[in-house]
Amino acid sequence: MDAMTMMLMMGLRGRERNEFLDGMLPTILPLPVAQQKTLTALMVEQKVRHQSRVDEQLVAEAISAARFNKAEQLVPFPTLQQKFNSLSAAAKAKIFPPMTSKTDAGKS
Repeated sequence: MDAMTMMLMMGLRGRERNEFLDGMLPTILPLPVAQQKTLTALMVEQKVRHQSRVDEQLVAEAISAARFNKAEQLVPFPTLQQKFNSLSAAAKAKIFPPMTSKTDAGKS
C-alpha cells in the first residue's frame, strides 16, 4: 500500500475505514489484473445487493410506521418517495400490494 493510500485510510474511523479497505482490497492483493477485476466485480455486486435489501427494509419500515396505505401518500416526503421509486416492482408490490377487484369493490 502506498503512502497516499495509507494517509487517506488513517483519516477514516471505524466503519468508514472498513469500507475503504473493502474497496481497496482487490488492488492491495498481489493478483493478476484479470483476477483483480473479477474480485472487484464480485465485491461490488455483493455490496449493491446488500444495499438494495437495506433500502427495501428501511422504506418498508418507514411506510409501515407512518401507516401509509398507498404510494401517493409519499408525495410530501420526497426522500422517502425517491427511495420507494428506486425499488424493484416486486419490492414495491410487497409494500403496497396491488388491489384486487374484491378489495376495490369493498372500498367503493
